[in-house]
Amino acid sequence: MVFRNVKDYGAKGDGSSDDTAAFTAAINAGGRCSGGACGTGSTGQPALIYVPQGTYVISSPIQLYIGTQVIGDAVNFPTIKASPAFAPNNGSVIAGFDPGQGSTTNFYIGVRNLNIDTTNVSINSTVSGLNWAVSQATNLIYVNFILAPNSQHIGIQMDGGSGGGGSGTFLGDLTFTGGLVGIHLNNQQYAFKNITFTGIATGIAVQHLFVGTFQKMHFEDCGIAIDVGQADTAGSVSLIDSTADDCAVVLNGSSSFLLENVHVTNSGPLLYVNGTSRVSGNNLEDQTYVIGHLYLDNNDTVTQSTGQPLPYTQRGALTDGDGLYLAKSQPQYIEYGAASVVSVKSAGARGNDENRIREVRG
Repeated sequence: MVFRNVKDYGAKGDGSSDDTAAFTAAINAGGRCSGGACGTGSTGQPALIYVPQGTYVISSPIQLYIGTQVIGDAVNFPTIKASPAFAPNNGSVIAGFDPGQGSTTNFYIGVRNLNIDTTNVSINSTVSGLNWAVSQATNLIYVNFILAPNSQHIGIQMDGGSGGGGSGTFLGDLTFTGGLVGIHLNNQQYAFKNITFTGIATGIAVQHLFVGTFQKMHFEDCGIAIDVGQADTAGSVSLIDSTADDCAVVLNGSSSFLLENVHVTNSGPLLYVNGTSRVSGNNLEDQTYVIGHLYLDNNDTVTQSTGQPLPYTQRGALTDGDGLYLAKSQPQYIEYGAASVVSVKSAGARGNDENRIREVRG
């Protein structure tokens, strides 16, 4: 059975009962195991774990496998809440990385429509909400990370052990509140869209990144919005159509940077490279600025910029109603009632692996 309601496996969702075992049972049902090592091939048997509205207390990591989707009620997001006794100290509330495969082959994993809450865990713990050392064909959207204020907590880490942090491509429509780091980014390439960070020491801390595009990012009351770190940590970083308010530093580090239409208020340097502020006026609303490697000329010579404004892009039909580049969120279909959803089984499909597929006409 692919669809599993976590309450059918004993979860209470009452904010006090320990529901760890119920989540584990729902994920493991049907002989599922790490890395598809149960004789079902490298991808294993798929499972969709549905989480109804409620608060589910968790005392140890919820381990996902390749082919696992954890999806909460799209109208009333359920909360996955780490208990005060959560262990191990450096564990993740949801362990999205399947250790049975390398991080670059962690496919078909999804998490959406959840609140992940670590506020009951000691502020000295290095607990994280999610370990997301995954690769392509994964999805992480519509999740709110609620971390203890002034704590060592991390929203998302990407720890795949010796195999690195994975090779993902996209995540978006997320929020992060409180904690030490929102996203500890250790991956190859990523496009981030529509993510909000509030009251966090560092919004995004980059450990390793080939290329990153950050669009419609919003930072408020952050020490550093994006910290790229030392040279060779990241190949290039683009920050587009984004805002920062009350942040000590917006973008810090040593890399190739492109900034376009970044609106900054009540904040320190917009771009801090090798200890030096590089953007005059600390605001790039309706402006473009580049620094670092630009392109190879006809002689294969790297053309570089030591920091300069470029003509602002004429966006034309590529914009939405507010003049920003169009960035659509993935649909949830919450505007439709149950009567608008049709099941092929109601028209005669069986899906029991014993009958030959036959045409079903509705």
